[in-house]
Amino acid sequence: MHNFSLVHDDLMDRDHWRRHRATVWALWGDAAAVLAGDAMLSLAHEVLLECASDHRAAAQITNTVASRELLRGQAANLAFENRDDVSLAECVSMAYGKTAALMAASAVIGAQLAGGPPFVRDAAAGGRQPEHPRGPDACPGVPKIVHCHETSALR
Repeated sequence: MHNFSLVHDDLMDRDHWRRHRATVWALWGDAAAVLAGDAMLSLAHEVLLECASDHRAAAQITNTVASRELLRGQAANLAFENRDDVSLAECVSMAYGKTAALMAASAVIGAQLAGGPPFVRDAAAGGRQPEHPRGPDACPGVPKIVHCHETSALR
């Protein structure tokens, strides 16, 4: 999922280079970059669904929620390009959506697929993971958070 986000980010930012290599859109065009990124995102979901773990549904929910957060963060990043009044809190929220959500999800998904107990999954979330849009009790096995001003704590 991370690579999908990088391909789309490079396209949106019109970056020609990433880590000393030409970006996908710079080599093959905008349409190919969108399709390549979309294919990688679809593959990330497919791989989880094909996993032999009995806990793949919870992992898939974590992956889906993380991708939603990533899109939220990327949308904020795009909106900030046209603003000169972006607050620190908005920047932190944007960064959480773009990068931290993916990092937290990767740790949580590993714990979920392994059938780790709730305290292990909660620890893997690092104290913050996006909630499911249908509410905190919609997805048993997905760590829950409580937002307190600019910080959050697991419950």
